[in-house]
Amino acid sequence: MKKDGLTLPNGYQLVREIDIQKNKKLSVWLNVAAMIVAAGMLIGALFLRKSEGTFEVSGATLLAFLGTILAVVLYMFAHEWIHGIFIHYFCGEKPQYGFTGPYAYAGQKDAYFSKAHYIVIALAPVILLGALLLVLNLLFPLWFWAIYFIQVMNLSGAVGDLYVTALLSKLPADTLCNDDGLSMRFYSASE
Repeated sequence: MKKDGLTLPNGYQLVREIDIQKNKKLSVWLNVAAMIVAAGMLIGALFLRKSEGTFEVSGATLLAFLGTILAVVLYMFAHEWIHGIFIHYFCGEKPQYGFTGPYAYAGQKDAYFSKAHYIVIALAPVILLGALLLVLNLLFPLWFWAIYFIQVMNLSGAVGDLYVTALLSKLPADTLCNDDGLSMRFYSASE
């Protein structure tokens, strides 16, 4: 397979840039969208599983809560790690990881990814972890809420990835993507 390049080809120009940290309006919009997704998933599951009985606070409940928090933290690392695996696969370079404000990120500031490869990079965590969490929910129904809460984090936390994918799908076929983890730049020779 042909690797993505580490230099921008001649004739390519910047057609769009996204920096969620600097674009406060977009940041607020994405966070609101994530909260709507999370609320919808939780409310839907509450209605579908309303026959489960009452909630009791006990040592086991506290342990399950702490285990869920730990699993959410591990999920966040796994999400970025999966982005990183595909970044490395497509360009051959090590990704950079980090945290800034409320966001964790993986990026590679020197690589220019094809449109198709970047969509795979963006969607791989939500698809792979979503499938894994679905299987775990089906195999371990007693742990439904703990696993489902992580699935809620998976889908609501991927709102930015889904937004970038939707935006990218409207750009020309020759679009190249550069993602340093904090901002994304899209280049094309077609525009």
